[in-house]
Amino acid sequence: MEDLEREKLPATVFVGGRWAEQDPARLRRLVADGVEIETHAYRHPHLTKLSDAALREELGRGVEALLKAGAPRPSYLRAPYVESDARVARVAESLGLSLVSGELPSGDPDPHFTKARLVRWVLSRARPGSIVIFHVNGRGWHTAEALPDIVRGLRAKGYELVTLKELLK
Repeated sequence: MEDLEREKLPATVFVGGRWAEQDPARLRRLVADGVEIETHAYRHPHLTKLSDAALREELGRGVEALLKAGAPRPSYLRAPYVESDARVARVAESLGLSLVSGELPSGDPDPHFTKARLVRWVLSRARPGSIVIFHVNGRGWHTAEALPDIVRGLRAKGYELVTLKELLK
């Protein structure tokens, strides 16, 4: 996340509620730096496997944790594991959240995805309007070292980096 903060890159970060509770100072710093904060549920479960009541609790608790930590009310949910269905979308919508997916997972949680492989993967698959998923929570093994080359490569291809809200307006 230091690259996002240092470079002031436009970004949307989907934050889990537990992370927000564990590091509210960092969350507030991201907000102050203009990073768009959205929800990634509370505990990062497989949402499609939860009952309606448990799903509502999971999503509501995630939103409340973000608010308590100092983020504005989120508008979007990216489901953990990019697993969702019509029921998850319906429950999210009842809580004021629009479900969004990222169709270009970077592969960064895989420790075998080297910096070079991450750069190659993202640059070869990015298309206009792509939502690229990176992990900035320490689970993106080579994200920080690959990000500058990815940003340069995307910009060299004429892409403009924007937040999710800018993309969807």
